[in-house]
Amino acid sequence: PEAEPRQEPPARKAVEPFEKETLLGPIRSAYKGDLGPYFTAQRNALNHELRKTEKASPADDDLIEKLILILSEKRFRDRLKRISQGPIEQSVTLGAAEAASTLSIEVSFAIPTSEAALRQVTNHLELLGTGIANTTTADVRRIVTKALADGATHAEMRRALSTLFDDYQDWRLDRIARTETAAAYNLGALGQYKDAGVQLVRVVDGDGDEICAPWNGRLVTLDEAEGSPLG
Repeated sequence: PEAEPRQEPPARKAVEPFEKETLLGPIRSAYKGDLGPYFTAQRNALNHELRKTEKASPADDDLIEKLILILSEKRFRDRLKRISQGPIEQSVTLGAAEAASTLSIEVSFAIPTSEAALRQVTNHLELLGTGIANTTTADVRRIVTKALADGATHAEMRRALSTLFDDYQDWRLDRIARTETAAAYNLGALGQYKDAGVQLVRVVDGDGDEICAPWNGRLVTLDEAEGSPLG
C-alpha cells in the first residue's frame, strides 16, 4: 500500500491583544505587588537622609548628590533585578509558547532551556534597571531642586518626596508592569519565530495608543519588530 502523505497540523491564529492581556494579567499583578515595597524602601531611605542632614545644612548640590547616590546604591539595583527577573522570564517564555502554538511546533525559545532567551532576559533586565533608575533620579532631582529654590525646610522636602512616591503607587507601578511584561512577551514570541525560520510577521497589537497604532497591521521583518518590542 502507498504511504499517506504527511499532513501538517493547521497553524493556529496568532494571539489577539486582549488574549495577551489576559495571559499576562497574573504576572503583572504579582510584579506590581513587588514593585510597591521597592519604591517605598527608596522613599524611606531618602527621607531618612533628610532627617539626618536637617541640622547639618549641607550645600544644596551636596544634598542633591547624596540623595541621588542613595537611589543608585547596589542594594536597590540588586533588589530591582531580583523582583523583575521572574516576571520577565515568565513573559518571555509565555510569548515563546504562544508563538510555538501558533506555528504548531515544539517550544524552543524558552527559559531556562534556551541560551538565546537567557541573553535576551539579561539584556532586558539591564535596560529595565537603567530606565527605572534614570526616571526616579530625574523626578527626585526635580522635586528637591524646586524645594531648595523655594526655601523649603527638610520636613517639607520629605513631604514632597513622599507625595512623589505615593503617586508612583497610583500609576507608575502599573505602567512598568504592563510595558515590561508586554515587551518581554513580544521578545519571546519573536525569538521563537526566529528559531522556526520565520522571515516576516504581521503585527497585531491594537490601535488604542500612540505607540501601538502605527505598528498595528504592518508586515515587518523580525529584526525590525525586535527593535521596537513595545510597538
